[in-house]
Amino acid sequence: MTQRFGDDPQSIPGSRVIAKAIIKTYTAGTHKADVQLVGSHPTLLSALRVATDIPAADVVAGRQCTVLFLDPANQDDAVIITIQGALPSGGGGGTTDHAALTNLAYASAAHTGFAGTGVTNTFAALQTFNAGLQLAASQQVQDSGGTGRILLATALPHVTLTGDLRLGSTAGIGTNPADGITLNIRATGTFTSNIIIGEILTSSLTLNAANISATALHGQAIVVIGASQSGTTTITGLDFQAGMSSGAGKTVAYIAGINAKPSITAFGVSPAPTVTTLRGLFLDSPFITGSPVVPTSVGLEIGNYGTKTSQVDSYGLIIADTTNNTGFTRLLEIGGAGGTPNLRLEGRAPGNPGASKGRSQFLLSFNENGTVSLRRVEWKNPDATGHMAAADKVLVAV
Repeated sequence: MTQRFGDDPQSIPGSRVIAKAIIKTYTAGTHKADVQLVGSHPTLLSALRVATDIPAADVVAGRQCTVLFLDPANQDDAVIITIQGALPSGGGGGTTDHAALTNLAYASAAHTGFAGTGVTNTFAALQTFNAGLQLAASQQVQDSGGTGRILLATALPHVTLTGDLRLGSTAGIGTNPADGITLNIRATGTFTSNIIIGEILTSSLTLNAANISATALHGQAIVVIGASQSGTTTITGLDFQAGMSSGAGKTVAYIAGINAKPSITAFGVSPAPTVTTLRGLFLDSPFITGSPVVPTSVGLEIGNYGTKTSQVDSYGLIIADTTNNTGFTRLLEIGGAGGTPNLRLEGRAPGNPGASKGRSQFLLSFNENGTVSLRRVEWKNPDATGHMAAADKVLVAV
């Protein structure tokens, strides 16, 4: 039976402000409980407030509790202040389950020790991740402006960098950086398909302004010779060696130290573009300032290409003939002044000079009493009397 203290004044004397009771029921939504007072006349009190520092999990039916009566005549002013039979709650009251906490504004509540998974966090100190750092698929490391710069993936390409990149003093690709080598690229292992060690592609590059140029590879090997330098020093702009090792009984069809090909693609272009000069290889004049002593200058030198008896045929220089150009063809043109070369070798087969004559594609320049003339080397038979014509020139070896 439930009764108010006013209906039974003897149930709780005025001097009795603290009483022992037993929990009968508990309502978590209101954090209130029905209790039965322990005494000679048990009394059932309903909807007593439970102190907020008592966890809801501790308010279990059948457990003893302590009730404080702030006004013995009014049970609405009573509150349960302790629960017997429960383990220590750890203090603080409420819930000890952090996941159950709501409305935690990380920044505004000054919860600086927490980093919420659903909110943006700003860290002022260095963060250490003992187990590493893993990004979700397609997520990037961003710069301060919010632009993605580093993209990691499980398939090729594994690392994608967006924007300009600057490496430190040394870098290694396929190997560790080494002292004395700014960029060290090394390919190791066994390959069962074609491999290209380095590739430069400009297929998607468009030139769209006046007086601009595109260069696939540019470098300057210009060094300062210090005061302590001595002995033999060499400086090389480009140094490549292409070859093979081992391969007993195998056949390699082609080895080239340098293989370069100029290219023009103009299919379906109208009007057709004009390329003023097409060069396969151009060695520009050396850049020399001041008056350094240079005993020997060589524009192009070809070493001995027949050093072994196992080399069956050897060529120092091979120049293929031309076929389809509509103008003149000259395979070799060397030296000279005023537009007249000292030596010229024309391409294709020589023309027919007629009977009793032989014509070559080889022309030499001659200084003829102050006048330089370029003359074709030919032969002809003498006339019936054994004489040459008055205008004929005779080539003499001296």
